[in-house]
Amino acid sequence: MPATKAVCEEEQLGKKQFSWSACSVGAWRNEQTMKTFSALDSKQAELVKEYAAAWSGRDVGLLDIACGTGEHVIRCAPFVKRCWGVDNNASFIQHAQQEAVKAGVKNVYLIHHDATVMQDVTAQQKFEIITCLGNSFGIFPMQVREAVSKQVLNLMTDDGVFIVGFWHAAHLPGAVETFYKNVPQLCGSLEGSRLENNTLVTCTGYTTHWWTPEEARTCMENYGLEVQQVMEYANGLFVFCRKPGYMKSHAAANGTANGMAATANGKHGGSYAYTSNGDGPEDAVGAYYSSEDAFKFYKALWGSVHIHIGSYDIEPTPCLEDACHTTVERLLAHVNRAVQLGPGKVVADLGAAYGGTARFFARSHGCRVHCIEISEKENEDNARVTEEEKMQDLIAIHPESFCETSLPNASVDAVYSIDSLLHAGPKRGDVFAEVARILKPGGAFVYADIMQADLLPEEGMPLLTRVLERLKLIRLGTVASDKVLASQHGLVSEAFHDHSPNVAAHYGTIRQRLLERRSQFSDAFVERMSAGLEAWVAASKGGMLVWGFTVMRKPL
Repeated sequence: MPATKAVCEEEQLGKKQFSWSACSVGAWRNEQTMKTFSALDSKQAELVKEYAAAWSGRDVGLLDIACGTGEHVIRCAPFVKRCWGVDNNASFIQHAQQEAVKAGVKNVYLIHHDATVMQDVTAQQKFEIITCLGNSFGIFPMQVREAVSKQVLNLMTDDGVFIVGFWHAAHLPGAVETFYKNVPQLCGSLEGSRLENNTLVTCTGYTTHWWTPEEARTCMENYGLEVQQVMEYANGLFVFCRKPGYMKSHAAANGTANGMAATANGKHGGSYAYTSNGDGPEDAVGAYYSSEDAFKFYKALWGSVHIHIGSYDIEPTPCLEDACHTTVERLLAHVNRAVQLGPGKVVADLGAAYGGTARFFARSHGCRVHCIEISEKENEDNARVTEEEKMQDLIAIHPESFCETSLPNASVDAVYSIDSLLHAGPKRGDVFAEVARILKPGGAFVYADIMQADLLPEEGMPLLTRVLERLKLIRLGTVASDKVLASQHGLVSEAFHDHSPNVAAHYGTIRQRLLERRSQFSDAFVERMSAGLEAWVAASKGGMLVWGFTVMRKPL
């Protein structure tokens, strides 16, 4: 919530206007808002607590710019000695003051004031921690951001930290569906609205821009702050800023709490990297699936033909192998409905693994299938079985990334994938670009992929974090964000067929089979894999994961 009257949301569109400074408490703080941003709210308080602990014994001060209705200030009050909140919305401040009294906190000072001249009301106090959370800094127009940044540099102690929140651009499409459409009291009707360049613009005068990690980092650096870290968490970003020159003079070799904030997986890192050692998911996935442990695991437990989620939502409940085959049959049905497979049709399989799905497609309809796979061992196994079954004329194996294939432009009638796209990580957009390139006009893109829910409830975040740690990712795709990626690359999203409960059913089945056959593996491997499988089950049952079949098309 901006703490200045000059906000970019006060853009005149037609004859209507939206103003944060005049926004009512009820329009902002409602059940939908709290549900959408609860995970971020909790993380914000956790970060303040961590930093405050690093200055134990000191008169630690917190200043929250654009404090809004005061939830963050009140929640953080026990962690610091002095806790100030500033906002230019009088009703917000009045509500926050009332809530502070109810909570019994004595060290909270809430001021109705303009953030560009905060020194006027803080009596030149210095603060170890300054926050500007939500999307407030991103909402400020450029001249206000500059003024606020100068204030921050004057008010922050030499070893202080400025934690700036942004809403993450990757989650804007989901927010439109799950949040903005459900809060007309805030932004009015979305009829006639448009979503472009990570910005939602409505006909009622409400405009909001959500930020990429690179944008957020550049934004803060442009205002003279030294960016120490960008953290992606839930549907937001946290940018940790220091005074210029701080990191050079105070860099801690082990990245302790007073030098760097914890990342979403509880480890420390200097940027928005995938893992603590900087290895990305695409770089690691080929090596993982080619490793002896992984190769043996999938061969022993999945049956060596398929290594994807099975479909258990049929009666009677099938065994693992039959469930996996049902998934392939469903995928084939979606592809066939879209393009009418047959001899002469050409198909690409992204993340083909052992080639079981490709051979089934080729046997069923006589189409030629290009297997795109980066795992050396899986390609070798695919080649061996394809030769044994004398299908070399229909199966072509390409040992390469599906982000950049060797297939010619407009050369395939359909592209499909099962549970592979998540490994692209931040290169997910590259996959859609490649699909659009190789598809013929009118061709179809059909895939099943494990994605995260568009709306991430606070209580489920630890469950999702465990899954992301296992994948060495910071986030998964979503149904809504995939629609945007498709549109950006000239594809049209036609349908999503939801079969999400199969994720928990499948990983639970795999875990049970692992425990039954544990003698085939080392104790350490069984313990590690069992914990990982439990994480998948818990995240799925907690409503954090989505799985099903997405159908897209390249227009004629």
